[in-house]
Amino acid sequence: MYEAVKNYSIQNTSRIKVVNFVVYPQDTEIVTKFKEYFQEISTDGSTASSASTKSQPGKSQKKKFRHRNVKKESVPDTWSPMGDEELFKIVPVTNGPEYDDIQATFRQNLPSYRIIKIERIQNKTLYHGYQVLKRKFEAENPNITNEVDGLWHGTAEGAVRGINKSGFNRSYCGKNATLFGEGVYFAKDIQYSASDAYSTPDHLRIKRIYQCSVLVGKVMRGQNGLKVLQESYNSAVDNIQRPKIYVIFHDSQAYPNYLITFSNQ
Repeated sequence: MYEAVKNYSIQNTSRIKVVNFVVYPQDTEIVTKFKEYFQEISTDGSTASSASTKSQPGKSQKKKFRHRNVKKESVPDTWSPMGDEELFKIVPVTNGPEYDDIQATFRQNLPSYRIIKIERIQNKTLYHGYQVLKRKFEAENPNITNEVDGLWHGTAEGAVRGINKSGFNRSYCGKNATLFGEGVYFAKDIQYSASDAYSTPDHLRIKRIYQCSVLVGKVMRGQNGLKVLQESYNSAVDNIQRPKIYVIFHDSQAYPNYLITFSNQ
C-alpha cells in the first residue's frame, strides 16, 4: 500500500500533496509492514529520487517521505468510554439530557407514540470518516453552515444492523423517496420520517427512526431521478430558501447518533 502511494507520487509530482494512513491497533500485520517501510526509509536518508518537470537537466528532485505520530481522533464527550481497540458499541440511553431532548421532541410532535428505547451509536470508524469529510467541507465552503444536527431518518427493522455498522448506504435509495434525487433522505420534521412510509412498522407495529448529524455543505434544488450532483454541490434539498428535506449522495455524509425504537401501542 505504501509503495503504491510512493510510486504514484513519483509519477504525479504535481497532483499529490499529503497522504494520511489510518491504521487501527488490531491490524498487527499492517502495523508491522509500515514499521518495516519506515525503517527502510530511515536508513536510506528518508528520501526517494523522482524525475520532475521543473528539475534542471541532469539532476533529480528529492522528495521526502515522513511518518509521524498522529493524534487520536476525538469522539463526542457524550460517548461512554471505549477501549483503544473497541471500534463499535451500542449504548442504551435511559436518562439525562440526551434522553430528555428526544423525549420532548416525541411528546411535542408525536404525542400518540411512546418511546420503547433510545440507543446511542458509538462507531469510531464511521465517526472518524464523517469528521474527515467535515473538515474537507469546511475547507471548501468556509462561509456557510456545512453541518445540520438533529435530522431524522426513518427505517425498517431489517436495515438497522447495516446502518449501525456501516452507515447509510445509497443502494437502499428508491425504496421510498426519489422525488428530490436517488440518494439518502433526511428530514427536519420528525413526523415526516416517522410516517409508515419511511419508518416501516414490524409485525408487532414497532417502528424505528434515527436522529442524525448530516454534512449538507452547498445545496442545490433536487429533482426526480437525480443521481449525481452538479459540480461543487454537496447535497440536494426540497427548497433552497427553507429546506426541510436533505438528500446526500456520499455514504460518509451522515452519522447516526441515536436509534429510537417506538410504538403507538
